[in-house]
Amino acid sequence: MFKPQPRASLPEHQFIDTMLNAGIHWGNKQSTLNPKMVGYLLGIRDGICIINLEETYTRLKRALNIVENVVSKGGTVLFVSTNATFSGIVASAAKKAGQPYIINHWIGGLLTNWDEVALKLTAREAKELAKEATLATRATLATRATLATRATQAHRRQEEVSGCNVLAEPEQNTNVYKKPDLIFLMSTNGHKNTKIFRQRSSPRGSEFNVNKLAQKSEDRVIKEARKANIPVIAIVDTDTDPSFIQYPIPGNDDGVLATYFYCEMFSRVCQR
Repeated sequence: MFKPQPRASLPEHQFIDTMLNAGIHWGNKQSTLNPKMVGYLLGIRDGICIINLEETYTRLKRALNIVENVVSKGGTVLFVSTNATFSGIVASAAKKAGQPYIINHWIGGLLTNWDEVALKLTAREAKELAKEATLATRATLATRATLATRATQAHRRQEEVSGCNVLAEPEQNTNVYKKPDLIFLMSTNGHKNTKIFRQRSSPRGSEFNVNKLAQKSEDRVIKEARKANIPVIAIVDTDTDPSFIQYPIPGNDDGVLATYFYCEMFSRVCQR
């Protein structure tokens, strides 16, 4: 598969060409367009919103400068993607950058109840979970179904905490666990057109969909970050409300090449 090789030092027109090859200009259907994203559009073609890459370029460059500034001062950037399709790309980019990451599932209270949750994110905890899974597999009295369930749960919990080991270490000579200084959120599904749906008088079934939409993991990430006063950089597609995010970057948020592009850019700037 072709992978674009982005470099922040490229001239603007070459940088935009790279984004074009990665498909970052492709938005969603016109019918799902959030009115607050109109200013980021170049136009609409065959019912599909086309994102203005000049806007993307300007906001992406600003975000990269912010990340570089945070990392140069010893700060940390938490990479987040709860979309299983892109979890591998995000985790790989964060590891190369030496930054923490959360994939597949957001840990509730991670930012708003940090000190308590951080105790569960240590490497020792991960090892204990692995040991628990091994013991569960060796047990003879439990049923096969119970063994499988325990092993799966332990493995899932281990995956959830593995990317946070960088953060889950107390600051020197203290018992205080360091929060991330910045969050890079790969997608903002939790804030897709929630206000539009709520303004409509809809039957009970549609109201259920609204509640389900509001419970998206990305929605919880943004809410917790706001309460913890941690700035968020996020990719916002054309069906997203960008007003909840401090540093929105308009762009395709459900393409593999686009995801690879974003992650490579932020990973590289963290390694400088």
